[in-house]
Amino acid sequence: MRYILAAIFLLSSCAPMPGNTLYPGLTEPTPLDQIDLTITIGIDEASQFCNNQMIELERYGLLAFTCLFNGCVTLGCAVYKYEDGKMQTCDVYVAWEWLLGHELRHCQGYADRWY
Repeated sequence: MRYILAAIFLLSSCAPMPGNTLYPGLTEPTPLDQIDLTITIGIDEASQFCNNQMIELERYGLLAFTCLFNGCVTLGCAVYKYEDGKMQTCDVYVAWEWLLGHELRHCQGYADRWY
C-alpha cells in the first residue's frame, strides 16, 4: 500500500525528465554558469512559490490536480526568461535537493518531453 501511495505522490506532480527538445527560439542549451540562477530548496517554499505560479499563469487545472492528489504539495518548478536564443534568468524551487536536476534542465532550455 505504501508503494502505491508513494507512486501517486510522485507521479501526481512530477513531469518526465526534460528530453533533448529545446524551447522554441533556442538553438542550443545555455550553460548554467551563463544564467542568472537562484535556487531555493524546501518543501514549504517550493509548494508556495510553484502553486502561486500556477495561479499567475492561470493553470487552474494543474493546480486542482496537484491539490487533489498531492494535498497541494508541489515538488518543484523553474521560472525562466530567455531572449536572443539564450536563457537569461532562472529561479528554481524544489522540495528536496535530489529533485534539482530536473529543474536545472529547464534552466538550460530543455522542455518536458512526454513519452
